[in-house]
Amino acid sequence: MRFSQNKTVEIDFGADRRSPPSQQGKTLVSPSKNGTDEPTANLTLTSSFIGSTVASPLATGFPPKNNQLYSEEKKHEDADASLSSDADPMDGFLPLRKIDSLDTIMMGKSIPSPIEKSSKGASYHSGAQPVVKSEVAHPALLGRLTPPNPKDRVNFSPGPTGLPKEVMTEVAQSLVSSVTGEGGDGMLSAMYLSHRSPEFTDPNTGILAHAANSLRRVMSIPDGDGEDGYEILFLHGGGHGQFASVPLNLCKSKDEKGTYLVSGTWSARAIGEAEKYCAPQVISSITDDGRYLSFPQADLNDPAQVDPESKFVYMCTNETVNGVEVFDLPTGDDRSPIPLVLDASSDFTTKPVAWTDANVGILFACASKNIGHPGLTAVVIRRDLLDPELYPSNPACPGVFHYATQAKAGNLWNTVATFNVQVVGMMMDWILRNGGVDEMERLSKAKAALLYDLIDESHGFYEVPPVATESRSRMNVPFAVRGNGGGHDEDITARFLIDAWEEGIVGLRTITPFGVGDYLRASLYNGVNLVDTLRLADFMKRFMKINGRRP
Repeated sequence: MRFSQNKTVEIDFGADRRSPPSQQGKTLVSPSKNGTDEPTANLTLTSSFIGSTVASPLATGFPPKNNQLYSEEKKHEDADASLSSDADPMDGFLPLRKIDSLDTIMMGKSIPSPIEKSSKGASYHSGAQPVVKSEVAHPALLGRLTPPNPKDRVNFSPGPTGLPKEVMTEVAQSLVSSVTGEGGDGMLSAMYLSHRSPEFTDPNTGILAHAANSLRRVMSIPDGDGEDGYEILFLHGGGHGQFASVPLNLCKSKDEKGTYLVSGTWSARAIGEAEKYCAPQVISSITDDGRYLSFPQADLNDPAQVDPESKFVYMCTNETVNGVEVFDLPTGDDRSPIPLVLDASSDFTTKPVAWTDANVGILFACASKNIGHPGLTAVVIRRDLLDPELYPSNPACPGVFHYATQAKAGNLWNTVATFNVQVVGMMMDWILRNGGVDEMERLSKAKAALLYDLIDESHGFYEVPPVATESRSRMNVPFAVRGNGGGHDEDITARFLIDAWEEGIVGLRTITPFGVGDYLRASLYNGVNLVDTLRLADFMKRFMKINGRRP
């Protein structure tokens, strides 16, 4: 079968800025819309940090609503943006704003910086992260997810994100019932239920069995022996944990090989862990300019392309950052003779999986996109891969990540994330009530088509990256607001984010330690329904009509 990076650019303060950022302590005046020198906002450079790549949505000089500083309209005591190191990385696709002369930008006054000045330049305090603080920046530009009327909120975050409202209501009711003893079945919430209790472990009625059995039903996971059946495990460590777990379980030494089909940020990131425990053989679709726009062209049956000594062939079925997805696994004559390992963290339960027909060996999925909330990873592993005679693992593999150890202990070798498991069960029940995985796939196609069609017909006002049409992700739709200029326009992007936030549409831009890029992202997981997507599409149409090209 033919399966169908980090560019860095400098902040452009604009040719019409009256005072480019040149030294600490200078106040910048951003020209107002009427072309005068009256400031729409004062920017004070509070420290310099040569070579730092941090992003500030505050450096855009956007005109606040009604030409008033945001703090004069509404105070937000915690309007800070601390850039967390475990946020969704944006490198490998989204161009960053590189700040060569400052690490903190603020409107109005100076603030303490985590950067220490020294005679040799700037250096970090131990463990400090660059921080952007402001009393006047609009919350939408800080990535806040709490709009003026939270009841009307629609969350398009790339993950973690929201569950369907029915599931969130069920979760809330179970917690209240557990505390008050009224309503429900009176059972303790799994949030503080012992993982050894019968309520959790009973093979017929327990929470653990219910979650696993419901997931098996939703995804039609075979339950036979050996190559004809799969074990379901709920583990800790997230996707990053599985980046290490896969080679630790399938390769007994660092010399053994695994083939990696690299189609974006997450499959590339997996190699960083894999090379500690095996010898990755890489087939990549990266372009000369560092982008991922399709899946690698690879014949999995060709020994000249895929080393026959590989213990597994690894792929990410949906790249959330890059907007690249694979929809059909190779079967029939294209079937891989080597077990496939699928990172399906962001598309699991949104389309069927050809388990045995495609020779799937392992599938793992973090819960926080489509099946639950952060803190749990579902691992589906073919039972023959648990046989130490066939697939001896690395002796250094920790028990918490050792698939055979966990399976033998009934997924109770250590304390499983009990509450997370309960929520997975609730989520699977919801999918079954609403038509199963086939209906989830139909809705995914419909939601994605709404946005892609609108963008493609916007005559350049909106733009998606040039991903091959057959590889366009249904889960994550990256798009830029180009406006009238056709190129990157941070001012109109800021206005788009602010207006969307004020209408309750949030999560379209994630601020990370890697910066922000030209592209926003609308993530269309199971928790986002068709009405939610229509609401975003309607907003985008109205915004384009107001701010679009004039004759």
